[in-house]
Amino acid sequence: MTARKGYADLVKAIRAGDQEAEKKAYQIDTDVLNAVKTYIDANPTKLSAAKLLHEFRHYIDESEQEAIFAKADSTFMSFPGISPMVAHLEVLKSVAPGKTFVDFEMPDPKGKMRKLSDYVGQGKKVVLIDFWASWCGPCMHEMPNLTATYKTYRKKGFEIVGISLDKEEEAWLKTIKEKKMDWIHLSDLKGWKSAGGALYGVNSIPCTILVDKDGTILARNLMGDDLNKKLDELFAKK
Repeated sequence: MTARKGYADLVKAIRAGDQEAEKKAYQIDTDVLNAVKTYIDANPTKLSAAKLLHEFRHYIDESEQEAIFAKADSTFMSFPGISPMVAHLEVLKSVAPGKTFVDFEMPDPKGKMRKLSDYVGQGKKVVLIDFWASWCGPCMHEMPNLTATYKTYRKKGFEIVGISLDKEEEAWLKTIKEKKMDWIHLSDLKGWKSAGGALYGVNSIPCTILVDKDGTILARNLMGDDLNKKLDELFAKK
């Protein structure tokens, strides 16, 4: 799409710390995604709409995908790649709110293997599992909110475990430092093939999983004020 012309240059600028580039990339991402969603919603019987859904599947919320499939006809559903998307929605049921978190093992920034259970379900902290990537415009746009939330609630018993979908170690570590993401970080540097991402059915980022002290999943994709309100509620009960 013409709206994404020069996007690669913006990504380079973002990695160099250009905040204006971040804003421009976020706006481009938002405009393109809104146009795609509008087209898909208006054309539940067309293969072209199914193709767009598959191409943008990592950026369209799962609840929105379910709504699309509910309206789609057999032609739409026959597009290659749609069946795995439907199967993915089934995976989400195993990590839905009310379920116990699923454990996995992954390297930390120093290369040491760590289990998610080293930090989650220990009976000590409410943990936000945050799936993100340095190249993700919406992730970078949300990061100032997340860092503010961390500063506000960490002493009350809140922790974040960031799971990066980066492939380049340098970009991953540089972003952690520059964005002052002073929490726990893990990554197998496999991008969308991340083992942790697969277990949690991560199909778009940023994606967050809020887990209570006992390891029970409380909510998915809470961000900004919604996350803060939930944390206020949780810590008021403690």
